[in-house]
Amino acid sequence: MTREDGRQAQENPHVARTRSPTGEELDDVEKVIEQAGCSKTYYELEVCLGENERDWRKCQKEVTAFRLCHEKSKAKQSKNRAGMIEEIKTEFREAKGLSSHAEIEKKVEVARSGVQQMQLYCKLDIKGTDWKVSLDGGGANSSLEK
Repeated sequence: MTREDGRQAQENPHVARTRSPTGEELDDVEKVIEQAGCSKTYYELEVCLGENERDWRKCQKEVTAFRLCHEKSKAKQSKNRAGMIEEIKTEFREAKGLSSHAEIEKKVEVARSGVQQMQLYCKLDIKGTDWKVSLDGGGANSSLEK
C-alpha cells in the first residue's frame, strides 16, 4: 500500500485498502472468477471501482451483481457435488451383493476414481492418502482401506 493509498483509506474507511497482488495471485483469482462464470460482472465491478477511487459504496449495482453471480455458482457446484456423492453411494449399495474379490476390487477402484474426479471438480485439498471406503452402506463392519 502506498502512502497515498494509506491517506485515502484513513480519510474514507469505505475505500478498499489494497496492496499490489503478485502475478500468480492475480492468475489464481482470475481462474476462480472465470470458472464461476462471473468474469463479466467482476470486470464491470473493477471498472466502477477504478472510476470511483475504489469506493465500493458508489458501485452497489456492480457489487450486488458480482455477489449474486458468485452465490449462484456456489449453489450449482454444491448440487453437482451432492449428485456425485449419491452416485458413489448407489454404486456401493449395489456392490454389497458382490462375492468375487476381483469384482469388489474393480468396484472399489471405480469408486476411488469417482472420488478423485470429485476432488478435482470441487478443488478439494487432501492432506494425506488414507481413504476408508465402506461397502456396507455406512456401517463400519465391512470396510476396505487403500
